Amino acid sequence: MKLSGKRYESIKEDVVKTYKEYGINEIPINPFKLAEKMGLLLIKYSIMDDEEASFLEELYPDGFISPDKTKIYYNDKRIPNKIRYTILHEIGHKVRNHQEECPLAEAEADFFAAYGIAPPPLVDFFDVTEYTDIVNVFETTADCAFHSMQRYVLWKKHAKKNTNYEKDLLELFKNYKK
Repeated sequence: MKLSGKRYESIKEDVVKTYKEYGINEIPINPFKLAEKMGLLLIKYSIMDDEEASFLEELYPDGFISPDKTKIYYNDKRIPNKIRYTILHEIGHKVRNHQEECPLAEAEADFFAAYGIAPPPLVDFFDVTEYTDIVNVFETTADCAFHSMQRYVLWKKHAKKNTNYEKDLLELFKNYKK
């Protein structure tokens, strides 16, 4: 589902606001640390009995957030970079205050995670030239890195740079050592 330009901008602002509020200023972004700072309990599928874990894997292959937005359940059999994305996706549901599962909520949470894991201003800050660099620097999956690189190229070519949230983001990471 494609979102409106206003909605994309709102999600970007929410990502940066969340990073500012919880002091997230290291690359790669650590969704586990962010969830902890937000008071979210992280629960691995592997700690459940086999029947319950199988049921959840079938219903939610990667993970989900509890209806009260206090717990994130995740499939710890996935590769670590996919798990990081999943946790950030579920945090996106909380930050965006989604009340129900629907295509709009999923699209917003997907963009929250994708932007949050490798924001174009930080991709630029690290002088990334290939999507494989994004995999290495930001610890993403190859698929996520490919899409992050596409977003970065479009941002570099068309976006109005130095929005307030981009300034805030760069300020947060200014002391980070490359």
